[in-house]
Amino acid sequence: MPHYTASDDAFVSKITFDFVAQLEHRLETSGINQSELAQKLNVSDSAVSQVLNCNRTNFHLKTLVQYARALGMKVAIVAYDDRDPLNENGPVGSEIFRCSWEKIGRPRDIFSVNEASYAANRCPYTISDWRYGWTNSTFEGLSSTLGELPHISRFEQPLPEKATTAHA
Repeated sequence: MPHYTASDDAFVSKITFDFVAQLEHRLETSGINQSELAQKLNVSDSAVSQVLNCNRTNFHLKTLVQYARALGMKVAIVAYDDRDPLNENGPVGSEIFRCSWEKIGRPRDIFSVNEASYAANRCPYTISDWRYGWTNSTFEGLSSTLGELPHISRFEQPLPEKATTAHA
């Protein structure tokens, strides 16, 4: 049976509610109030209130970007194929994408994702030791094009022992 977001209108509402929840969370954690947000956006307090109360559910992309930037955030529109063409399971929420992004070291581009993957799978360091800016071309911690010096703990990690076969 299709998920409630099978209709375009319901899907737009789900995405809108998800986005507004992210804005509200940022307001709570940043200490900025609705009036200050309205001033940053050069809109009325009631306009911000309408957005945060989901009275406006058909945002333009420019509006999404303006609200996110006013709170020091960015916006990404992600289209993905989760092999659920009948939408029986509903959409993956932004929390999944955020947690996944954080788990792989907050990469800034696909090259950084590849570096994180390399670091996790090929190097004697764990993914928790990897920081954005580390390049996989060295173990000496040279920085990437951003000039960041990564903090990678240099520790001796035992390599997995080769499996031995007992001989009878």
